[in-house]
Amino acid sequence: MRLHSKAVAILIMFLFLMASVVPMINGNILLYEPEPPVTSIFFDSETGIVTLIAIDYGYPEPSGVNATYYKLDGGPQTKYTGPFQLPDGKHTVEYWSVDNAGFVETYKTCWFTFDSTPPTVEITSPEAGGIYLFGNRLFYLGTITFCIGDITIEVNANDGDGYGVESVFFEFSNGDSGYDDNATDGWSYNFNNAHFGELEITVTAIDEKELMSEPVSMTINVYSLGIL
Repeated sequence: MRLHSKAVAILIMFLFLMASVVPMINGNILLYEPEPPVTSIFFDSETGIVTLIAIDYGYPEPSGVNATYYKLDGGPQTKYTGPFQLPDGKHTVEYWSVDNAGFVETYKTCWFTFDSTPPTVEITSPEAGGIYLFGNRLFYLGTITFCIGDITIEVNANDGDGYGVESVFFEFSNGDSGYDDNATDGWSYNFNNAHFGELEITVTAIDEKELMSEPVSMTINVYSLGIL
């Protein structure tokens, strides 16, 4: 009888310990799972759509994913209910999931750039109305631009918060063309061919996503033998 009482006491203690360490939801005992959910993130650079997919790998029986959350650019916590659209620009997405046993995934962070806006471009030199001698501006004359000798066309190209400008394409009304894909010292092109008279310059910027700016043009008067 004494041995039976000790066995009952041990059993009661065991059940008490189990009840205190085994997670329970709605009164149902859940098997212990050592791992929280795992959330994966997918970004479509063409559409700017972000998708989160969470899977619970609890062992031996997963409790299931309860909810997935994210923060966009450090903003408020948002419950994920489906794919969401990023606006143009550079963004930070912090995300994580929680399972039905209360295990919280370690927060993860990804950085994305969505670019659906073409770059912009403007011609900064030569300036309208300037008189240039071998690329050096001497003075202003009025509305007509004269360039004696070769002339360097300089432009300002900008892609805002996008991927960045990759190159600038230069076209001339006499059939010449060229490009600059190295903006170390700014975007530019040196026109040193033989030409006498009006010359229309058209420039177009292209970003790293191959989006093209609206072409920008100006007309100058060039008097060059093309030998210097």
